[in-house]
Amino acid sequence: MNYLYHARHLVLGRFGQADLERIAASRVMVVGVGGTGSTAARLFAEAGVSELSIADPDVVSISNLQRQQYSTGDIGRKKVSATAEYLKKVNPEIEVKCYDTVFDSGFALSHAGEYDLIFDGTDNVTTRRIINDISVKTGTPWIFSSAIETYGEFKAIIPGRTSCYACFMPELEGPQQTCSQIGVLNSVPATVASLAYVLGLRILKGDEVSGDIHFLDAWDMTLEKIKTLKNPQCPVCSHGSFKYLTDQYSGFDPRIVQ
Repeated sequence: MNYLYHARHLVLGRFGQADLERIAASRVMVVGVGGTGSTAARLFAEAGVSELSIADPDVVSISNLQRQQYSTGDIGRKKVSATAEYLKKVNPEIEVKCYDTVFDSGFALSHAGEYDLIFDGTDNVTTRRIINDISVKTGTPWIFSSAIETYGEFKAIIPGRTSCYACFMPELEGPQQTCSQIGVLNSVPATVASLAYVLGLRILKGDEVSGDIHFLDAWDMTLEKIKTLKNPQCPVCSHGSFKYLTDQYSGFDPRIVQ
């Protein structure tokens, strides 16, 4: 490990050598490398994570450049390829595993238990439920993040300690609105990702992290948090029912209206 690379973290006082070594030994999966995911991937690479997996089936389009960490030269390229190239420039020591695919139930089960942390960079509820199910099933912490219009929210989900996604998010029928439909202020995904990333980094270094959900309104400059308790009747973390890991969600593609 090149400690000169991490000098500003060391002098910060929040990190010691053992913390950096623990982070360096971590394996992180970022699901979706759009607005929040591309920023989070860069931050984890800069923090010294040795292995970063990224899953996203999309290609870079000109409309992505307003809020995602790509350039005009990346237009038409696979997002995972462009991201991996950038991350290797940021941290040449990092190993990047690219998965040009959706994070469906089959993918989740085939890679179960491989990661120390999963970061949600998606923009749809169903994928988050798949992440939540595999997280609870394997005991893998994950960070939920969302950014739309001028708003954002994020939360740490640590199986066995905090509420899970299903505890506070009821199942909703029909497609949900996305950034392509109602827009997003370009600073919001990066802001949400940066704050959510801190929760993830603290988990990797072994800190105690709450399961509060954080709400951001970037336009009004407000950040609030609400305590979310475990639901004793939660079908996932209380009763061990993993509906979103079944064959019904194998081949699920969020780009297709369900």
